[in-house]
Amino acid sequence: MTTTSRIFHDQTGKPTAELSMKFIFHQNEECVELNIYGAILSDNAEGFRKFIHEITNYPAQRWRLNLQNLKILSTRGFEALVKLAKKIRKRGHIVEITAVDPIVFYLMRENRIDKYFDFGVQKHRLLESQQTLLNSYCMN
Repeated sequence: MTTTSRIFHDQTGKPTAELSMKFIFHQNEECVELNIYGAILSDNAEGFRKFIHEITNYPAQRWRLNLQNLKILSTRGFEALVKLAKKIRKRGHIVEITAVDPIVFYLMRENRIDKYFDFGVQKHRLLESQQTLLNSYCMN
């Protein structure tokens, strides 16, 4: 198993996001696990996009994304993740979202990019939490 991480900064140099990545070889299958923390904003989206572009060349069969601690994802950040998913899907593999913040999931659905990812059994739970979230905003 190999682990690496990258910290992304805003224009003032303040760290705003981190991406940690594990390369795992298990049962004759290579897997990449990505954990994204913080906020991918317009300030750091270009660095995020470049890093995502670099890692898409890794020949893993399985890709897992944990977005549970990602609180903000800019449009350019979404574009980078969609390009990752499209490239992986073109090779016949999937990008599985193992966890996602409900607000990020809501934005993925609103922008219709959720179709590029596999949410597994958690999708039903996410849809329910999305409805609860919307109801709480409407009642306030």
